[in-house]
Amino acid sequence: NLETQTMSSMSSWEKYLIAHELAHQWFGNKVTCGTPGDLWLNEAFATFGEHLANEKLLMNNTEFLNYLLSEKNYCTSFTNQSVA
Repeated sequence: NLETQTMSSMSSWEKYLIAHELAHQWFGNKVTCGTPGDLWLNEAFATFGEHLANEKLLMNNTEFLNYLLSEKNYCTSFTNQSVA
């Protein structure tokens, strides 16, 4: 996937991906990061937008909670990784 200031190029038409890329359009492209170390912020807001769409539009409550649990398990499965 490619995000630019005026258009996103997506590898598929999955609803979660569209939500993620729209969140980049709505937030990430309006904010300039102070340093390359701040790039995580744009991705974090796009991921939040994706999760918000899943919660409010795409999934029922049980599906959404299971989805969040799987996301948490995926993120915490990496060992010996730096966040810096």
